[in-house]
Amino acid sequence: MNDPVSIDPESQSSLAGQRVLVTRPARQAVVLAEKIESLGGRAIVCPVIEIQPPSSIEPLATAIETLSNYTVIVFASRNGVDFFDQQLKRLSAHIPAGVQVAAIGSSTAEMIREKWAIEAVAPEQSDSRGLAQYLVQAFQGGRILLVRGDRGSNVLSKKLAAARIEFDSVAAYQSTDVLELDDEVLDLFVAGKIDWVTATSSSIGASAVRLFGDWLASGKDDPDAKKAKLVSISPTTSAAIRSAGGEPAAEATNFNLDGLVAAMLEGAR
Repeated sequence: MNDPVSIDPESQSSLAGQRVLVTRPARQAVVLAEKIESLGGRAIVCPVIEIQPPSSIEPLATAIETLSNYTVIVFASRNGVDFFDQQLKRLSAHIPAGVQVAAIGSSTAEMIREKWAIEAVAPEQSDSRGLAQYLVQAFQGGRILLVRGDRGSNVLSKKLAAARIEFDSVAAYQSTDVLELDDEVLDLFVAGKIDWVTATSSSIGASAVRLFGDWLASGKDDPDAKKAKLVSISPTTSAAIRSAGGEPAAEATNFNLDGLVAAMLEGAR
């Protein structure tokens, strides 16, 4: 069992009676679901994307075979770490000792530590924007490898390009949208019995808008009590939600699962 989310007791509210849709892929949903239920909420697991290996592993294999050419390897998600690790093992390869590793999010950094015993750089506000700012300041020279999903945010690559930092980007996995809504979840939406929909990545946020758009509040000031509120894990995820035609009702100030839960607690007051 995971530890309960860390919230200041004096400011803590409750998710009691709140139904929260956990939209992560099923095998990644447990931690967030447990955090929600530890605060009295009901977590309903309803993945909106599926994660699969890339359509071709050759670009990833080529990147792994030339890791010594890079100064820094950046992992955008735990999925990226997982699929990268699978290919490292398949190729009997390893991350060279002189190559630094950076991560978007403390959870991604934790997975890097667990798999490879490497301490990854992960700025405190470690979304794509925060990590981009850090890399631009810290790594003038050398070449960066971005390990990401096929539909991840382009914020980091755009900022590196603008700063004239050399980098390569490789897809370690691909995500596909879930196209049909589970009948039981649909009935809850129609009855106005979903309070929150979680968005923990750009691809999940965009997919949630496409799948649930008719039942989502148009923002934090939407008074329609029958509509679910969309909570975003970061400004990068919120930007993807807006690009898809939605509007988050709440956004985490700490860009991790605890921050996401804290945003719901604040909104549930």
